[in-house]
Amino acid sequence: MRVDEPVEPVLRYLHLNPYRDNLIPASETWPWFWLGAEEAGWFVPLLYDEKPFPEWLN
Repeated sequence: MRVDEPVEPVLRYLHLNPYRDNLIPASETWPWFWLGAEEAGWFVPLLYDEKPFPEWLN
């Protein structure tokens, strides 16, 4: 990534991949998704109880 590129779309893509590939149901939390403290501080509150919002999976 370039310094001036937004990080959120990349994190959302990485977070959603196992759900979109049906490796885990949307009702469960993917146990191997990990973020550093700085990113987790702003990204995790965007999630629905650490899971993707259903509309994100469409």
